[in-house]
Amino acid sequence: MKFRFFLMGFIATLTIVLIGCSSSSPDSVAEGFFRHIAAGSFDKALDLVDMTMPEGTKKSEVEYVQGKTRASMTAMQEEINEHKGLKSIKVEKTEYSEDKKSAQVSLLLTFKDDTTKNESVKLTKTDKGWKINLGKGGF
Repeated sequence: MKFRFFLMGFIATLTIVLIGCSSSSPDSVAEGFFRHIAAGSFDKALDLVDMTMPEGTKKSEVEYVQGKTRASMTAMQEEINEHKGLKSIKVEKTEYSEDKKSAQVSLLLTFKDDTTKNESVKLTKTDKGWKINLGKGGF
């Protein structure tokens, strides 16, 4: 009996995880990116960024780009904190390219002090799902 409940719980958890991973959309990636930054979860935010580099890129160059990206995230988090935190994120518009391999998501960030800010995020569909594209006018 206990095993049956354990198995049902395990299957339910696995289903939720798989649905969450497979339902990646440009909207959810863009929202998650800003939520992770607000929470200071820069590693999770960085996981949502397309860090694809040309073949032959030196490790030091990759680390430099990652460092610059983290610095930008820190600046964004500081801005969010200046407004007492992030209250909500609303996707205002999502536009796809004709081939559906890239998208631009327009967001309205509402802060806890009730001020707002518009953000536009470009994304690329990769073999790992939708990723923020910094190289072509990302955030």
